[in-house]
Amino acid sequence: MALSGALLFWPKALKKHVRPIYLQYPEALYDKVFHYHAAGHGHFGRCIDLRCGRANATMRLGRRFKEVVGIDPEWKRFHLYWDNKMAQESRSGRVRFLNLGDLSAFEDETADMITAAQAAHAFSYPDVWSEIGRVLRPGGTAAFWSYPTLLLPDSNQYKSLNHKLLDFILGPTPERLGMYWDPNARRLLWSHYTELPRPPEEIFDISTFQLHHYHGNHFPSPWAPTPIHSEPVLQTMHGVDLAEWEQWLRMSEAGRKMRRANATQQHLRRRDAIGTFMEGLGLEVAAIKSQREVSLQMPLNLLLVRKRTGGRKQDQPTYAPSEGAVEEVQSTVGKATEERGEAATTTS
Repeated sequence: MALSGALLFWPKALKKHVRPIYLQYPEALYDKVFHYHAAGHGHFGRCIDLRCGRANATMRLGRRFKEVVGIDPEWKRFHLYWDNKMAQESRSGRVRFLNLGDLSAFEDETADMITAAQAAHAFSYPDVWSEIGRVLRPGGTAAFWSYPTLLLPDSNQYKSLNHKLLDFILGPTPERLGMYWDPNARRLLWSHYTELPRPPEEIFDISTFQLHHYHGNHFPSPWAPTPIHSEPVLQTMHGVDLAEWEQWLRMSEAGRKMRRANATQQHLRRRDAIGTFMEGLGLEVAAIKSQREVSLQMPLNLLLVRKRTGGRKQDQPTYAPSEGAVEEVQSTVGKATEERGEAATTTS
């Protein structure tokens, strides 16, 4: 939904219909994950997507694996945000979802790959590594990827605006989002996973460990000074409306916490901190481009590692999803399609 105009802010009735940016991870990222997996274990049978959220990554994984299981403790809430395309894709029966917060329901050595998109900084370590190692088949892949935030293009033209953006996102004062970050999640995410606890070598083949940073020249920066070897950015999104970007900031964990802390300003979006900041940023962008649509980049981190080989179970289960799993997905799709419109009109 692209909305244009002289201002970022509309009457309350229209605000309800402004959706956040619809993010898709770049195909180049999946190509790197699949290439890494194919060079090792190589079987594209079952993949489990941890903390799958709105299932963007889960659905894409379903095009390559015979079976994908997305798990999330808040799945019943997230599935309301499906669009028609996602609902249609899920009817293939290759993808199913469980309202779970961990891997305890899965048997040993029953997954070829376990993924986490924008979630690994919220896990409990080292427990999660042990559980991943238990459920992965020997030689299977663990793949985590994340992005710290969205930024304007990596160029001198936008350098000062990106600095202001990071100051707003990370600054530790009440009128900035930095005050509302979970401290541990912030440390792990903004260290670009360099401080993420490493997988135990008694379970994983450490010689296969890789950590990539597709940040271009965005980082290191004064706000995120961790030294990294950065590779080119994989994705630039064009034609993003500033209103959608503003809503994306509001829907972030820190944005929701800020909103709850300032509940009296909920009906005065133009005057709250996010609205005030984005209005000023929009004016500066318009001074550069003479329009209120922007291009945004997603600096990505990618962590890959394989489970040690040996001790492979000979009697491996088949990959066809059960009849009950297909019925579960179809039931979820029906509810998502019916409830999606209602969710859109109640999201502020």
